[in-house]
Amino acid sequence: MNGSVVSGELSRGEFSRRSGLSAKALRLYERSGLLVPHRVERANGYRYYLPEQVGAAVRVRELRRMDMPLVMVAQVVAAPPQEAVGLVRSWWRARQEAERSRQAMVERVCALVGGQGPGPDGDRPVWQASLESVPGVRVACARARVGVQDLVETYVGLAAGVRRVLAGQGARAGEQTWVLYHGTPSPDGAAPIEVAVPYEGVAGPEEGVSLRWEPPGVWLVAEVARGDCFYPRILGAYAGVEQAVRERGVRPAGGFREVYLRPWGRVGERETFAWVARPVRAGG
Repeated sequence: MNGSVVSGELSRGEFSRRSGLSAKALRLYERSGLLVPHRVERANGYRYYLPEQVGAAVRVRELRRMDMPLVMVAQVVAAPPQEAVGLVRSWWRARQEAERSRQAMVERVCALVGGQGPGPDGDRPVWQASLESVPGVRVACARARVGVQDLVETYVGLAAGVRRVLAGQGARAGEQTWVLYHGTPSPDGAAPIEVAVPYEGVAGPEEGVSLRWEPPGVWLVAEVARGDCFYPRILGAYAGVEQAVRERGVRPAGGFREVYLRPWGRVGERETFAWVARPVRAGG
């Protein structure tokens, strides 16, 4: 039955017509595992799909029209409907944050190239930092190398993946999401980051997700309102923590981390949304 369509199947041409995806796009999504044909003939490599795959193809098409990265599209398509909606909203919020940061950067660069000084972020406040005792907690983690342009979208995607793994194993993920910096992402190069989600219950590692115990300790913390959680304004919180390290005579015991305390939609514009924090050894 070489080159012939079995009853109930769609040829690639017909599937392309119904889904609105080009043959080139279908080849890409097949290689990425997003849209795998139901059947491939050995003799000639012809691809055949099932009619029920059209809905998934349309979802992929619309997500890609939003410029969603393939890795995030895969997570949305694989998730149950309610979780998929949450993933899309979280990703879109990340896009809005990133766009807000880019707009601030544009204004700053325009001021610089126009000879007007450092620009609108030059007078940003330096946050006050305080010492906070934090309890030990178990965290589930995922890592990636990322540049500053894709930072927010990447850690939102990693956090969603970690939470899905925890939920699938019956563990209870906490509200917080940590972003730990093991390098400094920049426009010119990627650096390693780690996303950690505190959890309770029993869980085991899976591919791409590790588990560890985060010991209790003391952190220097600068609280940041939701309306200030964008680059470059948030850099004032980092400066506040660095200043507090010098003034208090403490030694850093780890790198910087951003701790997002609650989901974006549950925090007011002027309410504390995140901590910029650094573990320290109190007493010098």
